[in-house]
Amino acid sequence: MISLQVFTIYFFASVGKFKVEEWKNGTALYYWFTQPLFGGTSFFKPFIDLLLSSPVAATLLNWSVLVIELLIALSIFILDARKKKVIISLGILFHFFIGLFMGIVSFSFVMCSALLILISKNVNYEFRIFNFPVASFNFSSLLLLTAKKNK
Repeated sequence: MISLQVFTIYFFASVGKFKVEEWKNGTALYYWFTQPLFGGTSFFKPFIDLLLSSPVAATLLNWSVLVIELLIALSIFILDARKKKVIISLGILFHFFIGLFMGIVSFSFVMCSALLILISKNVNYEFRIFNFPVASFNFSSLLLLTAKKNK
């Protein structure tokens, strides 16, 4: 179910942008980054302005967002673990730059976590009511869940 939810988030994030004229013509990121309230962080503003001053670079960046989001969504159908890891790594890098350049770090952490869950091994989860998980960094101890490996 989590994989299906991640698919839905990225699929509609990408496909929904195809209806918006600014995303189609390659200017959406320019408008987004130059918007004073939600635009790029002040530290990176000179670099972002330089990058977006080139119409070719702005259009390529704009369309790369759509392609990356669509690739991540469609990765649910990819069975080759190596290809899937490449796409998810690209997605993590994508969200790292969102956090860095736009300053929405908490969003980036959440989406990177969702991507890591997307490539985690297939397990069946069973809810535990009173047992608290052991403090470790594995997916089976998250959210008071215990994992039973598929056989």
